Amino acid sequence: MLRITCHGVRATHPILAQEDNIMPYQNLNQLPDSVQNALPKHAREIYLEAFNSAWDTYKDPQKRRGNDDRESVAHKVAWSAVKQSYTKSDKGNWVKKH
Repeated sequence: MLRITCHGVRATHPILAQEDNIMPYQNLNQLPDSVQNALPKHAREIYLEAFNSAWDTYKDPQKRRGNDDRESVAHKVAWSAVKQSYTKSDKGNWVKKH
């Protein structure tokens, strides 16, 4: 297992260095704590699907903008996907947009 940092929070990540052909996150329990603790279940499902899709899409560094690594790009895409359907309330909770 690799240790990663996401938004300043360390989390165990299931990516094995030589196994690029498997999805990084197999289930919601494997998402970083910062995602699990902040998002409602549906938003976590969106995050997982978007992250895994971006992980595949941006495998080739030529497809990425700037010098961002594959994992960073996948996290950015995942958060962007969540923000299309969810927003933070005044209380700091993620809620579904109407």
